[in-house]
Amino acid sequence: MTEAAEADRDAANGRPRTGRITAILIGYLEDPSETARAITSLRRQTRPPDEFLLVDNSGNGRHRAMAESEGAVYVDPGRNLGFAAGVNLAAERASGDRLLLINPDSSAEPECLARLESALESNPGASIAGAQVLLPDGTVNAGDNPIHLSGLAWSGNLGREPEAGDPRGTLSVSGAAMLVDAVSFRELGGFHPGIFMYFEDTDLAWRSRIAGREVLFCPDARVAHDYEFAKADSKWRWLEEGRISAVLTNYQPRTLVLLSPLLVATELATWAAAVRGGWARQKAGAWVTIWRNRRLLGEWRTRVAGLRQVSDGELLPEFAQIVETPLLESRSAGIFPGLQRAYARLVSKLA
Repeated sequence: MTEAAEADRDAANGRPRTGRITAILIGYLEDPSETARAITSLRRQTRPPDEFLLVDNSGNGRHRAMAESEGAVYVDPGRNLGFAAGVNLAAERASGDRLLLINPDSSAEPECLARLESALESNPGASIAGAQVLLPDGTVNAGDNPIHLSGLAWSGNLGREPEAGDPRGTLSVSGAAMLVDAVSFRELGGFHPGIFMYFEDTDLAWRSRIAGREVLFCPDARVAHDYEFAKADSKWRWLEEGRISAVLTNYQPRTLVLLSPLLVATELATWAAAVRGGWARQKAGAWVTIWRNRRLLGEWRTRVAGLRQVSDGELLPEFAQIVETPLLESRSAGIFPGLQRAYARLVSKLA
């Protein structure tokens, strides 16, 4: 079908064709049939993607046959790049004006992509629109995700009933299902090169807000995610590497000084949790990686500073002041909450 014919068809269906969308999926060790189901759910969208691009991080061509049978552009880096670098590689090759990032163990409801696209179309200042991600039982997996002043981040409304409503501005959304403006993604530098996986979505949204671009949460754009939080030692390492990398590169110098008591307390608390949970070696490994990446992080700080349109003082009031998530035990979260909030207000005022 020609471009003109496609445009005519879309106009007849009442949907203007405003730009191409590339769906990016990252394959690793999961069964390729899971990824095929995710692609099938995208082909059944009322507004399907124009291009599918699959990066095979398995290192052994595990997903090649499936990608070819599904008509996806296949990219084999020959090793596991991690999720963040895998998406960055795909983004370099994508032809779409917008990039749909979706986990391979997910299935999108038929109107999901159209609603994400509509949200970005209706809000020209936004660079990211995130879906409401649901667990297999229909409760919330992720959506409007908080970020604590310490950089700790978690899934908003985890385990609760899903909400409905129009798109709204937020601080962070889940990379399990998000639509990103391709030009903005590249201007922001893509995903943080010092993050392997698990925190790249939080950092990208945070950086987008720093650059003066909106992040939208779209409750009515829904994706079912076959997800279970795996408390594997390696996951805690990636989470800590991502959190620390983001804190060191996204905050302005003055803010880091003002938040230093909280950041030190958070380090002590996470070390205590690591010892109790048996993942102290992984916590130490995160800091080893941070040290090895010190030059890269310094260069990235400079890049973020060059993007900055919004000061920390303007942005910090949107950060969570108390850690509230059932997945992270916090012995200090309920201690002197009023004092914690007063400290957060003071830092916001002085930053």
